[in-house]
Amino acid sequence: MVKLLLVKMLRDMNRSKAVYIICVLVAVIGFSGYSLMSIAYGRLMTTRDAFFAATDFSEVFAAVRQAPLGLAAKLAAVPGVSQVEGRLTETARVSSLGEEKTPDGAAELLLISIRPDGLNRPYLSAGSLPAAGRAQMVLGEGFAEAHGLKVGDSVSLIADGRSMAFEICGLGISPENIYLLKNLADLLPDLSAYDGAFLDYGTLAAFLSKEGAANNFAFTLQPGVAPGDVKAAIENILDPYVCQRVYDRTEHVSTSMLQAELDQLKRMAGVIPFLFLLVAAVILYISLFRLVEQQRSQIGTMLALGFSHRAAGLHYASFGACAGFAGGVGGGLIGIASAVPIWEYYLTFFRMPRLGEGFAADYPYLFSSAAAGTVFCALIGWLAARGLTRLQPADALRPAAPSNGRAAPLEKLPFVRAILTLP
Repeated sequence: MVKLLLVKMLRDMNRSKAVYIICVLVAVIGFSGYSLMSIAYGRLMTTRDAFFAATDFSEVFAAVRQAPLGLAAKLAAVPGVSQVEGRLTETARVSSLGEEKTPDGAAELLLISIRPDGLNRPYLSAGSLPAAGRAQMVLGEGFAEAHGLKVGDSVSLIADGRSMAFEICGLGISPENIYLLKNLADLLPDLSAYDGAFLDYGTLAAFLSKEGAANNFAFTLQPGVAPGDVKAAIENILDPYVCQRVYDRTEHVSTSMLQAELDQLKRMAGVIPFLFLLVAAVILYISLFRLVEQQRSQIGTMLALGFSHRAAGLHYASFGACAGFAGGVGGGLIGIASAVPIWEYYLTFFRMPRLGEGFAADYPYLFSSAAAGTVFCALIGWLAARGLTRLQPADALRPAAPSNGRAAPLEKLPFVRAILTLP
């Protein structure tokens, strides 16, 4: 019995293969978008988390006009705070590069103090971290590439009327400069004009004449503590020092742009397959409904020969199940193959290192695509055939009774009936 229905299904699908090919292609497009964006989202999340862990990226930041460095001990006593680091941040103008080369335009660097075992260290692609007491810096990769700089070159900076030359001891990137904007009105970062540079705290403090001071504090929190739980206490302690802002990593300009892109990917991964599946459902429903109407007498014969109503309904549901399964598998395979280039493009755009590779979570999207496509399209097939498959054999063998008709509101107007004939 099952073999008979299978042969009949394959024969009917072959007669209308163009319709089913279109349905499969539409489902393939939808599920490829779903798996591609879902996999890219998962890979980016894994890379981001590994990047944050490798650089000991802070969970909360506080910007003040100027405060004593020793205030970090008082801030560390706030309930829920695990570690506090006082640091200096300052924007400096680049006066020359390397061998007395003047940069094109007004190039600037955001100077950020770091400690060898502290928070927010840059992830190095070349060189080493700056040594204590030496005029060295880790320069952002984007700025170095834009100006052809390498480890060993020098950069001269001007800040607060002071000028000093620094040796490039390393090249790297931190979560704080993966998407660094010079002005909030800018849409895209200009790495040739503005990037980050990381200096030892003592070196930067001497350059700015701010020894023993800090204008920024970085915090890590204890497990289970949310940033909102400590912000108020931090603000109260920093208020006497003109607290400008207390914010978490999701509000950081650089990482917030990355988070916005991740959120958009997640939303699109849910919307795209729904839109394409809706189109496939319409095509499949119309084609199966017409097929069922044409095979009314065959359905009556099947029921008269002993096939159950359930078997007849599942037979026509299998038309949709086959199309949905093929679309889900095809879309999943295409999505898996296309996700890696998309992931690498995002890494290039945000200049993040390739961390967290060896992903094993890609193929579940293939199975979820195949399962979703099969179930959804099978349901469409069941809905298209449920009316006829519920009839008694004698009723199904007879032609369908004509439906009741009545004049439309427009047809009731005398002049419309006068100018339009029945055909």
